[in-house]
Amino acid sequence: MKPEKFESLSDEALHALADRMGLSLPPDLDRVFVAEEILDAIEEDSEERGAAGLSAGRMEETKFSCADFLDVDVCLEAAPVLSPSYNETAIKVLVRDPSWAFAFWEIAENEKQALFSVDGAMDLFLRVCETSDDGTPLDKQEFFDIPIAEEDQQWYINLPKPKTRYRIDLCARLDGKIKVLARSKNVAVPRQLLDENWKRLGPGSAELLRLSGLDSLDIEPEEPGNPQRILKSGPSGD
Repeated sequence: MKPEKFESLSDEALHALADRMGLSLPPDLDRVFVAEEILDAIEEDSEERGAAGLSAGRMEETKFSCADFLDVDVCLEAAPVLSPSYNETAIKVLVRDPSWAFAFWEIAENEKQALFSVDGAMDLFLRVCETSDDGTPLDKQEFFDIPIAEEDQQWYINLPKPKTRYRIDLCARLDGKIKVLARSKNVAVPRQLLDENWKRLGPGSAELLRLSGLDSLDIEPEEPGNPQRILKSGPSGD
């Protein structure tokens, strides 16, 4: 089964397929992660069957079988279709973990035509901006730019700092002038490691952490920042 098949499904159809496969997923889980869970489950099930050489009787006891994959394909073909485009300029961002976020966006067709019809050098890029806890700009704003192409619509972004808030701007640069086409909501990135002052927590929380054996774990201290960034080849931002 190819991941592309999921792109035409509505959120309801994806969750219905996950339920049919016996996956217990939160009802508000984003479609990107629902599709990922379905693909992981299919791959895991296929590997287990190949390694164990399961009999027909044993296969009936499992949550779904490789023989059902054709039925899943039929389900995908018959599922409600989700429009791949809403013809509006917008950008959304989902935080995956302390180091990664997933951004996806769209530029309305009329705005895209206007941008690329103007004479001069025009570039598109994502500006990843650090924001304060309440979402207001920082006195000295930290940001970096990711060049993107006209056909790009999504990007995994390596975040420099955990326990920080970010906003992603979809921008165009024309002859050195920057125009913000759309801005995402501010998102909070979780901490990467447990706070050093965990022993100051309430008695109940501290006791649970003690019972977990945290004291005996050799946990490296968190390094400041994360210099890794994934960029396309091309000019960087200002």
